[in-house]
Amino acid sequence: MLYVERIRRVNCTIPPASGVDLNDLRHQSAALQYAANTTFGAVGPRILVIDPQKNRAHDLAAQIALFGYTTVSCTTLNEVRLAAAQQPPAALVCDLSFRETDRIVAASVHEVAQLSPLNIPTIFITADDTFANRLEAVRAGGLAYFSAPVDVGALVARLDEATDRLHPDPYRVLIVEDSYWNSQLYATILNDAGMTTAIANLPAQALDLIAEQIPDLILMDMYMPECDGIELAAVIRQQPELHRVPIVFLSAETDRNAQLAALARGGDDFLTKPILPDHLVASVRSRIQRARVMRSQMVRDSLTGLLNHSVTKEHLEREVARARRNGTTLSIAMLDIDHFKQVNDTYGHAAGDQVLKSMARLLVQRLRASDVVGRYGGEEFAIIMPETDGAAAVSVVDEIRARFAQLHHRAGAIEFHATFSGGVATLTNDSDAATIRENADIALYQAKRHGRNQIAQAGTPTPPTEWHISALRPISALPSGHEHNSSAADAPQVLLVYADNTARPIVHSWLLNAGYRAHMVADGVAALTYLARKTPDLVLLDVQLPGVSGLDVLARIRMLGSDSAVVMLTNADTESIVLTALRRGADDYLRKPLDPVELQAVLERALARLRLSRNNTMLRRQLLAHHLQVEREQERAVRVQMERLPQPVAQLPGYSLAGRCVPVPDAGGDFYDWHAPVPGCLQLTIGDVVGRGMPAALLMATVYAALRAATDARSSRLTLQRVVHALAADLDREHTFVRLLHATLELDTGRLRYVDAGHGLGFVRRATGEVVPLDVGGMPLGLSGDLYAEGEIWLAPGDALIAVSDGLRATWTQTADPATMIAALGAGADAATMIVERALPAAEAYLAIDDDQIIVALMRSPHAEEACFAT
Repeated sequence: MLYVERIRRVNCTIPPASGVDLNDLRHQSAALQYAANTTFGAVGPRILVIDPQKNRAHDLAAQIALFGYTTVSCTTLNEVRLAAAQQPPAALVCDLSFRETDRIVAASVHEVAQLSPLNIPTIFITADDTFANRLEAVRAGGLAYFSAPVDVGALVARLDEATDRLHPDPYRVLIVEDSYWNSQLYATILNDAGMTTAIANLPAQALDLIAEQIPDLILMDMYMPECDGIELAAVIRQQPELHRVPIVFLSAETDRNAQLAALARGGDDFLTKPILPDHLVASVRSRIQRARVMRSQMVRDSLTGLLNHSVTKEHLEREVARARRNGTTLSIAMLDIDHFKQVNDTYGHAAGDQVLKSMARLLVQRLRASDVVGRYGGEEFAIIMPETDGAAAVSVVDEIRARFAQLHHRAGAIEFHATFSGGVATLTNDSDAATIRENADIALYQAKRHGRNQIAQAGTPTPPTEWHISALRPISALPSGHEHNSSAADAPQVLLVYADNTARPIVHSWLLNAGYRAHMVADGVAALTYLARKTPDLVLLDVQLPGVSGLDVLARIRMLGSDSAVVMLTNADTESIVLTALRRGADDYLRKPLDPVELQAVLERALARLRLSRNNTMLRRQLLAHHLQVEREQERAVRVQMERLPQPVAQLPGYSLAGRCVPVPDAGGDFYDWHAPVPGCLQLTIGDVVGRGMPAALLMATVYAALRAATDARSSRLTLQRVVHALAADLDREHTFVRLLHATLELDTGRLRYVDAGHGLGFVRRATGEVVPLDVGGMPLGLSGDLYAEGEIWLAPGDALIAVSDGLRATWTQTADPATMIAALGAGADAATMIVERALPAAEAYLAIDDDQIIVALMRSPHAEEACFAT
C-alpha cells in the first residue's frame, strides 16, 4: 500500500489575477510519478481570509494553506458573500482594518455567518490592540483575537481547535474472554462508543495482539481454562514496556479477597458481571483517559507534544518487527532544522521554541495517522512511515520541507524563515532498527553537507555539492553583430518566459546572437515543466502569463531552492506587482517593450551578482570541506595518541603505578609508556613531540616503537642512544625534536637510573615531603648528538617518582610552581593512583590551556621493607 492517506492538495485561491494555484502543480520528477499512482486524501477545511489589502490577504492565506487548509482570500464584502454562498467556510480570519472600507464589520461578519446553518468560528486580527476593538470582536462572535503582525503558528493552532482537525486516536481495547459470545457483546458495546477493539478468546493469543498494537486498556475475564486472568496479568507485567497498560478484570467473582488478590498480581481495577453497557463504556473510557494523560506525560515531549526520544525508538523497533512479519516495506526520515543555534542566538529561545512547535504541527498535519512522529533531540525529528517505499517517503518529506521553508516566523516585529534538512532510509532484508536509523542519519548528514534545505535518500547518488557554475560572459564582451554558437558549454543558460507571440522570437534571437544558450516558452505551465528538469542561470519572466502567473512561477523557483537569477518583464501598469515580486525573490525587472541596450545592461548586472553569489557559495563549501577534513585528521591523531597509552602492569610487588592523559582536540603529541623488559625491572618513559595534529601523532608513534625496540634493561643511557640513531633521519626530515624522560627501576632495591633529554619535569617526592628534581641528562632528541649522562637516585619506602608534561605545568603555574604542586600531591598519599587523581581535576578546570596534560606516578609502598623482611 502506497503512502496515500493524508497528502493534501491545497487550493489556495488568491486574487483572481493569480490564476492556477501553484500547489496543485506537484513535485515534477519522482514526485509526479508518485502522485500519478496515488489517490489523494480529502482537501482540508475551507478558511476565508478577509483583508482589504490584497497582498496581505494573499500572504496570510498562503501561510495558512501551508498547514493543509483550503484558503480563499477576500478583499471586499461582496467577495466574502460569494465565497461563503459557493461553499460555507469552516472558519473566518478577519482583519479589523476591514472597517476602513466597510464601516460595520460586526454586522457583516454576522451576515456571512448566517449563510451557513452552522455557527462559523471567527478569528479577528488587528494592528490596533485596544479594549474597544476586543469588545467589538467579542460582540461579533469572535472566537479568538490576535495582534498584527500575527504569529501564524498560534493562529493555525486556534484554527485546528475551531475546525476540530486534530482528532484524537480512538481508544484501543483488548478483550481477553474465553466466551465467544461475551467477547462479541463487549466489543459491540465499545465499538458503538467509538472505540476500536481486538479479541483474544485464548490467553495465548493475547501477547501477540498486544505486541502488534499496544492497547490503551486490557479488559480481561478472571476465570479462563488453562490460564486464568490472574496468571495472564502476571505474564503481561513481566514485560516492562507493558507496565503502563491498565488491566481491568471483568468477572462474576464477588469475593472481595479474591478481587484484591487479582489486583495484587497486576490488575488495576475490577468490574463485576453482569454490567450495564453504559457502565462498561463509562468505566473503560475514564480509565483510558487517566492512563493516556499519565502516559502522555511520560512519552511525549512537553514543548511539541510529539513522542520523545526513547518512545520513538520503541515504536521503530515495533514497526520493523511488524514489517518483517507482514512482508511490507518501511521507511524512516530523520529531520534537522538548519542553523537552529543561529535562530536561538539571533531571535531568542522563545522564537526558537515557536519554530519547533510550527515544525511539529506541520508534520502532524501533513502525515498519516498511521505514521509515527517524534522529537528525537533538540532540533531533530524522526518520522516512521509504515508501508512506504523510499521514493514515496522522499516525495512526502520533500513536500513538507518546501512548505516549512515558506512559513513566516516572528520574533516581535521581526519576520524570518527557517529550513530543515532530512535523510530517508528504507528497511532492507539485512537491516534492523538500529541500521535503518543509522542509514537515515548518514543521509541527513549528506543533505547537510551538500547545502542544507534538501532531502537525501540513503543508498542513492548524492546530489552535486554545488550548482553548475557557468562561465558567465557579459553581453558587452561579445563582438556585436557576430553569430555565436548557442550550445557552447560555457555560455550562460537563459529561460525566456514570454506571453507575446510576436516579441518572444525576437528576444530569443537577441539572446542567441549574444552568445547565450536560450530556451523560450509561452506560458507558466511550460516554464514549470522546463524548470523541473533544468536549472538555468537566468530566467526572463513575464508577469502576465496565461494559466500560471509569473508570480506563481517565481514562487516555484524559490521553493525549489534554485539560485537562478530572475528578471521580471512588466507593463507600465503592473509595476506594483513587480514590487511584490522583488520582495519575494526576483533580482530585477524590465519594462515592455524591451530595449536591447537596457536588456544587455540588466542581464550583465544580474549575471554578475549570480556569479559572485555562486563563487561565494563554492568557497564556503570548500572551506567547510577543509574544516571537516581537519576535524577528521585531528580525531584520528588523538585516536593514534590514545591507542599508544600503556595498559596497567599486572604484577608490581611493593609499588603502585598510575598515569593519565588529557589530550587537546588537535593532538599535542605527548605520550607516556611503561613496560617490564625483564623480570624485576620496570622501564618508564614520558615524552613530548614538538608539533600538532597527525604529523606529531605519527612521530610520537615512531618514538614509542623505537623505545620499545631499543630497550636495554642495563642502562637508560644506552636505550636513549639507540633511539637517537634510529630516529635521526625522521627528526631531521620533520625539522622537529622530542623532549623525553626515560627511567629504569630495579624493583627489589629501588634503584632508579634515568636520562632526561630536555624534559625537565621529573621529580622524586620523598616520604619526608622533600622534592628532588631529576636534573641529569642532556638536550632534546634531534637537537644534539647521542651523548647523554645517566643519573641515579634511590626510591625508599614511601618515595614517589612523579613526571608531568608541559601542559600540566602550564596549568599549575597559575597557582604554584611544579615543585610546590608535586609536594602537595604526594602529601599523605599511599598510592600512585591517589596522586594522579589529585593532579588532573585541577588541570581539567583550565581546559583553555592549549596542550596535552599528562601525569605519571610511581610510588614505592611505605611498607616495602617490612614486606621484604617478612619474605
